[in-house]
Amino acid sequence: MEIDDKDLQIISVLKKDARASSQTISNQTGIPITTVHYRLKNLKKTGVIKGYTIRLDHEKIGKGLLVYTVVYLNLEIMNNKKIKEDDIVKSFMKIECVEKGDIIIGDGYVLLQIRVKDQKEYKDFLLHKLQQIEGVKETKSMVAIEEFEK
Repeated sequence: MEIDDKDLQIISVLKKDARASSQTISNQTGIPITTVHYRLKNLKKTGVIKGYTIRLDHEKIGKGLLVYTVVYLNLEIMNNKKIKEDDIVKSFMKIECVEKGDIIIGDGYVLLQIRVKDQKEYKDFLLHKLQQIEGVKETKSMVAIEEFEK
């Protein structure tokens, strides 16, 4: 599917408010409502739109600490035991506090986005969950002190 300017306008409105109705999108973009409806249906069908989400106040739900963790994988162990990076990342993603996992450029690096209540909960995650997964060599943590969203 080829994405054009109209599709991008629709996506732009939805990025600001995933609950925007076809009428609202039409009003904001000037695209006729029937066109909006058809294009939304097509964007979903082709997988461009994978789903809709919400933005949370993480402090209010008791998950105010955001930590980015670089995981250095032990490639020797992984090669010997035929463990793939994808499989390790999938095991990371099963842990509740892991919001996102990305394989990044480098030899066996994974970047995790972790959301926890406090440092104590992060320490428990790091020592008793993450570092117990086979193939994890070491980690480096970076705590976010302020978050910005687009």
